[in-house]
Amino acid sequence: MTSVRDRHPVMARGVGRDLGFTLLEVLVAFLILTIVLTLALRVAGSISRASGLSSDYAFATMQAENVLAEAQLAGELAPGTTAGVADGQWHWRRRVSPYREPGRAFDANPAWQLVRIDVDVYWSRGGRERGLSVSTVRLSRRP
Repeated sequence: MTSVRDRHPVMARGVGRDLGFTLLEVLVAFLILTIVLTLALRVAGSISRASGLSSDYAFATMQAENVLAEAQLAGELAPGTTAGVADGQWHWRRRVSPYREPGRAFDANPAWQLVRIDVDVYWSRGGRERGLSVSTVRLSRRP
């Protein structure tokens, strides 16, 4: 009768005892797995923070557009500065000033004028101040 060692090619060569992993190989595999998982969690955290920041900037842009639209609809395009707060954390400031195109003679139309509107929106996230500025030029009746 033939033994198991004779029938199995690996065991027939006399290396049957070396089929498993050594403790050192297992520890190295766990170390590599730990490093990969740590890097993956850092990447996921960075993506999450970037998504939140992107959402903040999108909301700030919408807020700035709302401030511009409100000013135009209310006919508040007289030169000056106004400020306010939206939703308790979004601070905004609107500045309206006469627009003068560089290098071009001023057209003294008594009924209409070009005005420049600058809107700044500020907020805090994670202890850091953030801000967004939007500017546009609109046609307005003279006050």
